[in-house]
Amino acid sequence: ALYGDAVHQSGNVIIALDPNVFGFGDEFGGRTAALIDTIKKSRGAPGVEQPQIPGEGSRNRFRTTTSQDRIVLDLALVESIRMIAAEQ
Repeated sequence: ALYGDAVHQSGNVIIALDPNVFGFGDEFGGRTAALIDTIKKSRGAPGVEQPQIPGEGSRNRFRTTTSQDRIVLDLALVESIRMIAAEQ
């Protein structure tokens, strides 16, 4: 779980809207691409090589690992699997 067993007192709401429904899908795509380009060209914070777009790190790790025919697993998950396997 994201927070383990701790009470975290937070909530999340995700609202997704299809810009095509409102008649500006192409414009939205172009403006989004321009915004991403502006962000990528901007100067990063000290110690940051280049600003990242949300999800970019995960996508890059996924591409790297799948291109090498492997996956990256969280160490705690691996240990849990090993413990379960040892019980069998």
